[in-house]
Amino acid sequence: MANRAFSSSSCSLKAASVILLAVLILHIIGFSLPRWVTVEFNISRYETVRTGGGYHAGLWQHCSCASVLDVCLCFSRTNDPAWFKMVQVAETLGLIGLIISVFLSLALMCYKQNKNYKITNLIIMLISGALLLIGVIVFGIKTKEGLKELKNYPGAVEFKEGYGELTYAFVLCTVAGCICIVVCAPLFLRDMYTNTSETSHDASVHYTAQSPPQGYVQGDQQPVQNVPTHPQAQYGPPLGYAQYYQQDNSGIPYKA
Repeated sequence: MANRAFSSSSCSLKAASVILLAVLILHIIGFSLPRWVTVEFNISRYETVRTGGGYHAGLWQHCSCASVLDVCLCFSRTNDPAWFKMVQVAETLGLIGLIISVFLSLALMCYKQNKNYKITNLIIMLISGALLLIGVIVFGIKTKEGLKELKNYPGAVEFKEGYGELTYAFVLCTVAGCICIVVCAPLFLRDMYTNTSETSHDASVHYTAQSPPQGYVQGDQQPVQNVPTHPQAQYGPPLGYAQYYQQDNSGIPYKA
């Protein structure tokens, strides 16, 4: 059943489902890692002594690192501003939508071709991609504004690479949202307008007999009826009958 449905699904649906699964994996990685923003700095205690350090954070944790001991301590995020909580909500809802869309895509590809389900899947996927992009845009704007304020720190703290940067976990979630909108949406839309009928694939019935069943009508033939046949009219009486009975000249059979 699954093989028949898979073979009848369009190439657009297959490609979109595989790409959407890859998008889900990318977003889960970026969603989990505390590497959305990184700040590296040196602290000058004396004129000739400098201590390197760093700070990196994600949606759920922020970590402080010391280059001397090569150790990072990570803590759960608390007391974050309202805009950051909005980013967390948007990225979480986007993740849930991606999971639902992946399962719907697999069901469409392996079980049932239904236009209503395709429309629902497309809407969920578009909303999920939009939420991902909204989250990363708000995070990027607010983080850049916060990094500019690092210029007000005392001169003993020397920041590297422009007071911090958005790093790979942020990039992964951004790429995931862009692929949803730019790649997956057109593929699902193309599949929705292909000339495929809304069919569910059930198990077929196989007849083991070589001849069709009784009453089976093929083309413009008449139904097959049980017509008694008399093989003895063509081949003579059965062998046992000929041995048991004999017939005299009068035509009346008598027992041998």
